[in-house]
Amino acid sequence: MEKAVLITKEDDPNITRSDVENDRRTAAVVDHAGDSLDELVKSLAVANESAVKATGEIAASDLAKQGYRCENNPMTVEGVITFWPSTWKFTPGESQSRANRSASHNRSVG
Repeated sequence: MEKAVLITKEDDPNITRSDVENDRRTAAVVDHAGDSLDELVKSLAVANESAVKATGEIAASDLAKQGYRCENNPMTVEGVITFWPSTWKFTPGESQSRANRSASHNRSVG
């Protein structure tokens, strides 16, 4: 939700991921490649809580504010929130139990 928050704070910002951000995301995956499933699920739950909190702090009046991705690809705050498929829509108190259920399901079918 960093990009959605950025749009609310700047005038028409470019929210395209930079090379540094791409490297940071790659490192985050590589650095945790040996983590247990339980550690990964807990990490996901923490990240989700942060995203839910950040999204909840965005004012409804900011949802139409616009930034852009790449060249000539406008994206509103609302678009960022609904575009990213990693955005889970449930209440913060529910995230840990839902993440645990998801992990259990993945172990049973995987």
